[in-house]
Amino acid sequence: MLVQPSRRTLLETIRQRNPICCQPQGRLLHFAAKYLNSNGSWHDAGLQELRGRLEHKISTVKWKFPFDKVTGEAAVLVPLYNDTDGKARILFTKRVSSLRQHGGEISFPGGKMDSEDESYVHTALRETSEEVFLSPSKFQILGSLPALPNKTGTIRVHPIVAFYTDPLDVTESYPCNKEEVERVLGLEAEWLGDQKNMGTELFRGKVKSPVWNLPEGDKIWGLTAYTMNILTKWMA
Repeated sequence: MLVQPSRRTLLETIRQRNPICCQPQGRLLHFAAKYLNSNGSWHDAGLQELRGRLEHKISTVKWKFPFDKVTGEAAVLVPLYNDTDGKARILFTKRVSSLRQHGGEISFPGGKMDSEDESYVHTALRETSEEVFLSPSKFQILGSLPALPNKTGTIRVHPIVAFYTDPLDVTESYPCNKEEVERVLGLEAEWLGDQKNMGTELFRGKVKSPVWNLPEGDKIWGLTAYTMNILTKWMA
């Protein structure tokens, strides 16, 4: 279950440290040249390039959010995959609208770390399996992104980037846990990296925050958008 950072916590952090994730990338990413083959698919060499970039970036990042209030840990999975036509995509979920926390919002699969979980990777894979029924054994872990705070600053959320090795046909009827997920979305990687699809919103009327407005009217914002913005920036 994904939790979004609070306005107060996030705004305080932006004022204090101005981390890179608080500004949208704002330019076209050259996915085709760096990560995709001639058919527009994620391919082995491109995924290895991404793995190397993530490893380098996470080891050299100089900013981080304050976590002095943290009492728990959580993880989300950023699932890359190829659809059955060979198109490179990234998987998201739309949360059930009746949920008390962030109902109807677009998010990555994920949730709180259980005592039985061996690592943040295990948490992200377990939650993804529970929410959208994808086998953990089919994922190739590529790396991680900087941790982000939840809405109260008490939960540290760890984004894990992974590639699903089997093609997926994500449609409106794609199976998912209906107690948590209304539907599953598979957005084209090149669409997400195109600057015309990326924008900003004023956060409490003061700070620009990243947002992706989807064609059907939904939008990617909050913690999910900050996670995507870091990923797209690091991929550029």
